[in-house]
Amino acid sequence: MRARHTLPSALLVGCLLASGAAWADLGAWSPLGPEGGKIRAVAVDSTDENVLYAGGGALFRSTDGGSSWSFANLPVGPFTLVRTIVSRSGAVFVGTQSNGAWKSTDGGRSWRSINTGFSADGSGPAVEVLLADPLRPERLWAGTSTGLFVSTDAGETWSSRTANLPQETVSGLAIDPQTGQMYASLGWLKLFTSTDDGTSWAQLDCRFCRPAVVDPQRAGTVYSSWGSLVRSRDGGATWQRLRSPKGASGFFPIGTAGDRVFAVAVVYPRSSNEVHRLYWSADGGDHWTQAAGPADPTIAAFAAGGELLLLGCVGEDGRGGPGGVFRSRDRGEHWEAARSGLVARWINAIAVDPLQPGVLFAKAADHLFASRDDGTSWELSLYFGASEAYGGEQLAADPDVAGRVWLASLYLLRGDGGGARWTMTRNLVGITAVTPDGRGGVWAGGYAGFYHSTDGRVFRLQRPGGENVGVDRLAVDPRDPNIVWAVAYPLTGGSGWRLYRTADGGLSWQRRDEGLDVEFLRSLVLDPDDPDTVYVTAGATIYRSRDAGAHWQSIAAPLPAEDPVSTSWALLAAPTTPGRIYAHRTYPPLDAIFRSGDNGASWQRLANPPAGVASLAIDPHDPRRLLAGTDTRGLWSFTDP
Repeated sequence: MRARHTLPSALLVGCLLASGAAWADLGAWSPLGPEGGKIRAVAVDSTDENVLYAGGGALFRSTDGGSSWSFANLPVGPFTLVRTIVSRSGAVFVGTQSNGAWKSTDGGRSWRSINTGFSADGSGPAVEVLLADPLRPERLWAGTSTGLFVSTDAGETWSSRTANLPQETVSGLAIDPQTGQMYASLGWLKLFTSTDDGTSWAQLDCRFCRPAVVDPQRAGTVYSSWGSLVRSRDGGATWQRLRSPKGASGFFPIGTAGDRVFAVAVVYPRSSNEVHRLYWSADGGDHWTQAAGPADPTIAAFAAGGELLLLGCVGEDGRGGPGGVFRSRDRGEHWEAARSGLVARWINAIAVDPLQPGVLFAKAADHLFASRDDGTSWELSLYFGASEAYGGEQLAADPDVAGRVWLASLYLLRGDGGGARWTMTRNLVGITAVTPDGRGGVWAGGYAGFYHSTDGRVFRLQRPGGENVGVDRLAVDPRDPNIVWAVAYPLTGGSGWRLYRTADGGLSWQRRDEGLDVEFLRSLVLDPDDPDTVYVTAGATIYRSRDAGAHWQSIAAPLPAEDPVSTSWALLAAPTTPGRIYAHRTYPPLDAIFRSGDNGASWQRLANPPAGVASLAIDPHDPRRLLAGTDTRGLWSFTDP
């Protein structure tokens, strides 16, 4: 037997959103990035172009024209996407995908919902677009999943203006500031207009049109797209198809600034993944000039205020762009990244290379990032295309090969060279758990079965007790790689979860779940200092065994469970501090991380953790250092005193 480097005992995923009670401070948290993320809405304040807002899975605010950003505390979760933002006369209005509309009058420090009138019970629909009326400052319009609404009291109450519109989602709104003519897009396929302030509506002959963009300096001029860009100069009565840039498979308008119209061309350079290129026209769309940048493939939002222009990008192509915000200070001819402090990423798995200090890996929903300088800067390591995963992945750095990292994300992937080169094990699908075996090989499992490889290339199926099982959690003893634990479930026949242990490298397996609630086992944590001590969680209950699973006892969770059936805890053991374990509640949501120094006999609450903790890991080079991935704000670091 040889010594091996200690790895984090588990990669834990959760969703902690609500605030908990105050406990004594034990340290301070600092953000590590990676900057950028999916930004689907941007806004410039109507009275101060230095005040900006950007939103996607979270909301951010800048007071210096985008040079730096801070988190705006919109009280919604990571699945409640920000769809639209209006900042007008000191008030900020935000429309969300599933929590209606929100308002702040103190620069985003506090918020309240403004959903009165949207429905009989006051619940909030999906608010796809908010629009400040350019002719009536007291009015605010909302396009929602339940129709069109207007407010005449700064969003406090809403009244329906759906009139004779079809009962479909209103996905776009525009108002001609010179004529007052309104345009409403329904379901991204139909374009309607109103000339009587939304009292009645007529469908325009613009089939399969995207949301309209009005030209504020050319009365009656409006732009849309049905593949190529189209223009109307008579309020939508007739349309003219405009010339698209060479190689574009689509061309659609996104906004205006002064006398310039901006549009995005969709191209497919050398791959099937679309890339967006930004163009502008100063003559109403007759001629187009490509803008210099932005250096991101997918543009999702546009805003203009004075000389400052903003783009929100989501970074979704084969190159895996950084996403975030880009800005222009020369009317859109040149663009630069403006995302310092803007971290809009769900980090659902973390790994630290135990052989190379400062080498970190952070798994986002569809990107894997690597840092070689302890989080000071990040580079894209792997992009997952159109697939997104929010939790469930496991990521583990190899203790025997420097720069090697393993990722279980439906497929089993091996990264080498610090994540610069990736190999997929194509014959293994449905892999959600992975851990290096301490000998240059790897254990892997999921709903495709349970496997072991001694070289990371050839895999052998494991059948503990002769059963065909899937695997949810794996752990290798840090002192003896022959000892392996697995949380498993039967794929064929039988019911209930199993806990298996082998002491001979997988030649034979024993059940170790007698006395456990096996309806659903979650965490599996081995004590790095005591080979016979192991922890598992089952719902609201935390179990500990001091004799390698022969007997189990329940220990008190950090907080009592209001609903023991649905409550779930996740654990993490410190590698060189005897008795120290961390816990966080994966469900129901709770913004808290707890620490025990006596093997779970008592708990302390770590002070002021970042909101929405989704994953935890310990730095093997500094066992006092805890890394936390969040569901909206990237990766954070905490050094425990």
